Amino acid sequence: MPNAVLMDASRSADATRVRGNVLTLSVPVKGFSDKKEYRSIQLSNGLRALLISDHVRHGPPAAVVASSQGTDDEEESEEEDEEIDAENELNDEDELEDCEEEEEDDDEESSKRRSTTETREYKAAASLAVSYGSCEDPPELPGLDRFSQFFVEPLMMKNAMDRERNAVDSEFTMALPSDGNREQQLISSLAPAGHPAANFTWGNAASLSSRPDDEVHDTLHEYRKKYYSAQFMTLVVQSRHSLDEMERKIGEIFSKIPNNGMPFVNRNQYQFPFPPSAVNKIIYMEPMKAKHVVAATWFLPSMKGRYKTQPLRFLAHLIGHEGFGSLLSFYKQKNWAYSLECECEMGDFEDGSFCCHLKVTTELTDEGFPLINDVLFAMFQYLALMRTQLPSESLFKEYQQLAKLNFDFEVESDAMQNVECLSAAMLKFDSEDYLSGSTLLFDHDPKFIKETLDRLTPEAVNVVVRSKTLLFSNSEVCTEKWFGTKYIICDLNEDQRKRFNSAESTPNPQLHLPPPNIYIPNDYSLLPAPEKKPKYPSCVMFDPRSGSLYYLPDYKFELPIVEVRVQFRLEVRPSRLIDKFLSIMSLFLQCYRYQLMEPLYEATLAKYSYSIGYSHEGLILHLSGFTQHLERVLNVLMEHMLNFSSNFRDEHFHSLKSMECQKLYNEATKPGIMRKQLRLHVLLPQCHLSLHHLQLLQAITVEDVLSCSSDLLQNAQVNMLIQGNITESAACGIYKGILDKIPRTDDSVQRVDLPGYRLLNPGVTIVKVHSVNKADGNSAIVNYYQGNAGTLRDQVLSDFLLCAMEEQCFDTLRTREQLSYSVHCQGNESNGVIGLSISLTPQAEKFSLNHVDSRVEAFIEKFKTNLSEMTDSAFSTFKETVLQMKKIDDLNLGDEVARNWAEITRKEYIFDRLQRHIDIVHSVTKDDVLAFFLSFVDPDTADYRKLSVQVLGSVDHKKHKSPSIDELKTGGLSCIHFESEDAQGSTRCTKFCVSNYLEHVESMQVMPYHPIVPS
Repeated sequence: MPNAVLMDASRSADATRVRGNVLTLSVPVKGFSDKKEYRSIQLSNGLRALLISDHVRHGPPAAVVASSQGTDDEEESEEEDEEIDAENELNDEDELEDCEEEEEDDDEESSKRRSTTETREYKAAASLAVSYGSCEDPPELPGLDRFSQFFVEPLMMKNAMDRERNAVDSEFTMALPSDGNREQQLISSLAPAGHPAANFTWGNAASLSSRPDDEVHDTLHEYRKKYYSAQFMTLVVQSRHSLDEMERKIGEIFSKIPNNGMPFVNRNQYQFPFPPSAVNKIIYMEPMKAKHVVAATWFLPSMKGRYKTQPLRFLAHLIGHEGFGSLLSFYKQKNWAYSLECECEMGDFEDGSFCCHLKVTTELTDEGFPLINDVLFAMFQYLALMRTQLPSESLFKEYQQLAKLNFDFEVESDAMQNVECLSAAMLKFDSEDYLSGSTLLFDHDPKFIKETLDRLTPEAVNVVVRSKTLLFSNSEVCTEKWFGTKYIICDLNEDQRKRFNSAESTPNPQLHLPPPNIYIPNDYSLLPAPEKKPKYPSCVMFDPRSGSLYYLPDYKFELPIVEVRVQFRLEVRPSRLIDKFLSIMSLFLQCYRYQLMEPLYEATLAKYSYSIGYSHEGLILHLSGFTQHLERVLNVLMEHMLNFSSNFRDEHFHSLKSMECQKLYNEATKPGIMRKQLRLHVLLPQCHLSLHHLQLLQAITVEDVLSCSSDLLQNAQVNMLIQGNITESAACGIYKGILDKIPRTDDSVQRVDLPGYRLLNPGVTIVKVHSVNKADGNSAIVNYYQGNAGTLRDQVLSDFLLCAMEEQCFDTLRTREQLSYSVHCQGNESNGVIGLSISLTPQAEKFSLNHVDSRVEAFIEKFKTNLSEMTDSAFSTFKETVLQMKKIDDLNLGDEVARNWAEITRKEYIFDRLQRHIDIVHSVTKDDVLAFFLSFVDPDTADYRKLSVQVLGSVDHKKHKSPSIDELKTGGLSCIHFESEDAQGSTRCTKFCVSNYLEHVESMQVMPYHPIVPS
């Protein structure tokens, strides 16, 4: 059988030559800036593998992913299909336990967290991923052999099923509040019963418990034998080893995966899942978030295998365009919408074998929401324009050029993320297009474009409307089976259909196709490299009043890219020292970003990116892009900031104020975000709570924002870092150009110092609150252990500690005790003080937070023992791992710039910090790490300071609705209900449960900012 597989494959268009038992396929086309080497092969058992030699970078961990064809073509009953989809999830969980869902890093802290593996469910592919080894792995690559056993002879033990069923259910509970998940499940329910498109693709306790365990276990093994077979699988391995080394070892190991001899299932056996009776619907959906959203979706015949000519990405680009004359531009002129997104590659229907889709999602203003029919009519007018003025070949070629630009200069991604994406791409594209198939546009096919546009009609659309202002109290209300979403579904009425169809004969003169993009570069020349290349930024301009410029030319990444960072350090004024000023600044920035959307949209398409934010000291501007037009983009940014009032519109202010309120509401109603904000609010003086700002925002007026903007930059100190493909003279010219635009007076100026940190009281401080959202069944807890003001050595010891602790923490609290699907252990640096935290998001109906807190403490005790008993050999392994982590090169220019910029904004300027860390690593002992750990967690010490922030989710969340936004606007912090419990004395430490929260925070001792620099 294997030889037959190899002979058949050798006749394919992809095949180039056979070497031994390995068939070499066409080499994938790679981008201009990609320095990695690639080889595509097929083994004798039919498994296709992509080998990636990342020999240029030093020290990256090896990564490997295997993917298998999914279950969308299996002909089963509706009930069995749902169970199979859920069992697919259970199968992945059972084989690979070390997976977790990442939270966003704390905005106000630098977080140290190693990459963790993650599993995601795909409709057409199930991926298993694991990162193994370090750069010092021997050529034998031992991790590969262990990984292959998942597919050669997996255990899939019956006694692990209940544990993994709980993990799947916990993941589903975390996904329940997502409106995107809820909408997708509603759309899926329109497909006929029994069709795979109608399946419940998540899995939860109910779907995984409908049959006896013995039967489910047998089904799992049958499923594995049927689909986890070599001929259906793809493998991606990325390592610093040579291609020949990898091919030899992969041939030895993965040829053992069995081939069951089954042919590929006919992917056209199912009918189109959305017949006429399932379209032309409008669904009114009760959301979790405070947003007005209307989404129009068309389901189209499958385009699988036609990726070189399918026009969906091109059409989505045109419909979703945000520049002048676009659909969104028209909406903004009318003050109907904030944003519009057109997508064709998201969700369960991506590249499906029985259909594909195109979806236009618009976030509406309060003014636009009552005018949904007008919004949809304008959308159909734009589609009619595209049919009348069929997008030209020149327009296609411009977008093709933009796609090539993004492909050639794609930002280097993490190895794990890279192999995971590529393993799925191998199921869709020919071998030469594994890397480029999802990015490049290939062939212009006007006939295919027209055929697709002709399907985007009112008769074929499904519309979903979601808003918290909708009422769901009449007899027409339905409840979706799995997510419990309330909705009303009906056909588009005759008046709507007639009006939408009239768009063909009612052109809108304000709409037109995009003009030529003036930001596409044609000069990609690089700086000539000198013999001695600088490694760190140097200060090339400095004045104590006006600021400083740090500059570093790039000869390492060899890209025509420049990164610019600007800090406008504002002068101190009494009006800027109150909480209200933060709310004013948030609205100013919303209006400023809104003004920039159209003028700079084409620049963002041409791979220029910018962001603007506010820190404690002032405004922070980030800009990156090609050298050629960078200064032009920067000038637009500065002109709009200095001439803010001339582009300001009152109606936009009120709409953006409403949007900011919705954003703050959505943050306040998420237990995980509430946990993070409470912890940071306790520890850091500059951090504030969304609920507080939501209340303050109500009093902000147009006059407040205009008054703030009128002299915002007056006397600002400008500190910059310019790094990349630019000369020093050009960098100085950019810096001087900004300085010339800053209005100055002769007055002496005072500026805000870097904020410090609050010192926890000795013992245990507990902040326990009820989530303001009773419709959310997730609780959230973080135990934070505050250390001392840090040193360079403490930073290294923290790395050692996390390296030893993270996997054990996850294995104990998530895998074994099943306390939470999401478990995080991380080191924290809070304005100079070192800390350690463990975070979990348990289900409220399963675990009390007192119990979770006690289990975290039990783990701390267990880890203390494990660390003290660690052998010298094991510690040497950890030391080598930490050393190699420190030696890992930055993935891209942006990562290196981020490190250097942090040194400048923190006023530490230790640009060689990593090298200093490496020098310290060699002297660290196990006793050092143990003593460092005990300094955080030993309750018997006088400096033991623990903060436990606990947000209680709702046990009976299915019976409740989310609070109204007006309720939180009015109530503010009073909406947070603190759980009071007796402050119990302990034989080991003092325990204090906070009841008067604000009074407690104000009473804490504030320590000055502590720079972590050499002593």
